[in-house]
Amino acid sequence: MAFLNPIFLWAAFAIAIPVIVHLFNFRRPKKVLFSNIALVKEVKQTVVRRLRLKQWLILAARILAILALVFMFANPVLISNAGSGQVAGNNSVAIVVDDSYSMKAGNERGAYLLQARKLAGEIINSHSRQDEFLVMSTSDMRINSSFWDDEDAREALGRLNVRQNAMKLSELLNLTPDIFRKATNPRHNLYFLSDFQKSTVLSDSAISMNPDSGLFVNFIPLADRVQKNVYIAKNEIVTRIIEPGRPLTLKLTLVNDGEDAVKDLSIRVMVEDKAVAISNENLEGGEMKDVEISFSPPGTGWRSGYIELDDYPVEFDNRRFFSFYIPENERVLIVEGEVSQPMKLVYGELLTQFTPEFISYKNFSTARLEEFKFVILLGINEISTGMEEQLTAHLKEGKSMLFFPGGDMNKESVNRFLLANKVGEFGELIKSEAGLLASQADLQHPVFGDIFRKDSRKGRFDAPEVFKYYRFKPDNAVEQNPIIQMANGDPFLLETKTGEGQFFLFSTFPGDSWTNFQYKGLFAPLMLRLSLLMNQTQNLQQNQELGFFETKRIKTKENDPIRLVNKDGMEYSIDPISKGGYALLNFDQLRISEGNFDLMQKDNLLEKISFNVPDAESQLQAMNRSDLRTHLDNMGLESISITEPSAEGIASEIQYQKEGIPLWKYFLLAALAFLLVEVALLRMKESA
Repeated sequence: MAFLNPIFLWAAFAIAIPVIVHLFNFRRPKKVLFSNIALVKEVKQTVVRRLRLKQWLILAARILAILALVFMFANPVLISNAGSGQVAGNNSVAIVVDDSYSMKAGNERGAYLLQARKLAGEIINSHSRQDEFLVMSTSDMRINSSFWDDEDAREALGRLNVRQNAMKLSELLNLTPDIFRKATNPRHNLYFLSDFQKSTVLSDSAISMNPDSGLFVNFIPLADRVQKNVYIAKNEIVTRIIEPGRPLTLKLTLVNDGEDAVKDLSIRVMVEDKAVAISNENLEGGEMKDVEISFSPPGTGWRSGYIELDDYPVEFDNRRFFSFYIPENERVLIVEGEVSQPMKLVYGELLTQFTPEFISYKNFSTARLEEFKFVILLGINEISTGMEEQLTAHLKEGKSMLFFPGGDMNKESVNRFLLANKVGEFGELIKSEAGLLASQADLQHPVFGDIFRKDSRKGRFDAPEVFKYYRFKPDNAVEQNPIIQMANGDPFLLETKTGEGQFFLFSTFPGDSWTNFQYKGLFAPLMLRLSLLMNQTQNLQQNQELGFFETKRIKTKENDPIRLVNKDGMEYSIDPISKGGYALLNFDQLRISEGNFDLMQKDNLLEKISFNVPDAESQLQAMNRSDLRTHLDNMGLESISITEPSAEGIASEIQYQKEGIPLWKYFLLAALAFLLVEVALLRMKESA
């Protein structure tokens, strides 16, 4: 307790008046004549004791009444612990508004973000014009910034909008010294307005606060009810080979975050603003469900679209954006150690989707591998150290390679490269004049898709004959998939996942003395689908979550800035970091919103990319005032105040924080009560 007018406490010396009156009775005694004083002696033992007790009680009532009146005029207040010893003075007020996507949800009073802006205005109004202010959001923290007057603070409130970054509570509390570093007033007030979402703001396992005797922290929780929400947790195109005019399969995960079942949830897939697929799904309460939807995208090149749900009332996460690439006239590098006329025919005339560039093995050093997504090594007999370095870098960049061995192969040099990339190693050369059948095929592999009629896949594989091949021992330390095998189990066509890249290997060469595979009807379509699959190792789809950006690597020879542009004309500029024919893009400093964007350099479209709301934002479990109080107490943060999200609650809390709870009225009542006691005692005395 403190006194706003302590000078009135000097009036407490007035209690000396009733004390003096009590100790020195100025009333002159009266003489009363008695015929017999025996009666007086008898009364002395009983009545005098009672009269003295009443006089002391009257004195106590008078003293307490005077003290209560003195305290009343001294204006006593009950102040907060944070404001102890600093009742008077101006304030430096920092208002932090949670502007993460979950703040788009709300209740009957509207969206949480709109409520936060309004209540932040009430905080400014409830402070005096002599106070200074700093308004910020969790996605734009103003560290080491100067404070403003109230007008500038109100203007800053009007600019607040939903952004991509959610801030954990521990991060905010750790930043308080930097927030108030340039504050000019001794009293520091931090207000945090949030829905206090468990999956984002309160995801910390340990929270602490830097000690600051002049800091007052107040949380204003806006959520007061359990939200129900259905959202898409993730999506991906699971079709491994994308071809123009062919349907794609989109896999998405639906989550019902509420307890009630959802019936006939409408799902629409839009590509280039056209509906390409519609589906309806049922979800039980709390269910997570994978759904696959097929659609036929229009055109070639880069495409973008979104998945849309009909989910109310929470709408901020009803769209999930995606971008993908449909091959068009792609380039392929074919490095020839030995010449294969069937390969020249297939890539030179039949596979019009690709533009081949044939070079001799001897000219490999002049090739620009960065311009090709996949490379075919045809009849290679030796891999030099320099060639090995280039090919290894090609695979590490997430690209693909197809290898055909040569007839006079230096197995030591070739195996050195293959073992370094965990593919395996070639063994002895096997010859068979009668021919061995490569009869074991994984017809479910994507390279066989659409080659056979669905009703005739079983037993319809036209196995090639092999007269000569290298026995190959795969590396079991990585993921290996034998697509076609010899009858004895030796690999004929092997797929290996090497980090981000893919490596395909034939154990034979497409020449007449090796096999008749190149004359089979299977050869051209299999080479087409292999090429399509290798061409799409990269750039199958480009999706990122807001606030959890990954560095983007994009192919370009230019050093000009790269712009992100959406269909509404919103544009962001990035200065790329050039590295070996590629540009590295970092999105962390950009305040990007969700949606599809074109990556443009000058007037050239490099790629498309999509940004989505993080899944954690869609998990809307939040804490109300009671739960938050318990949570903070358990974390040892009892000093943090929690205020009701209303204008009245804020005004009352600020009054309490600045001036405390006024107690003068209680002391007035106490004074009146003591005076009534005195009157009652006096009447009892007179009646006696």
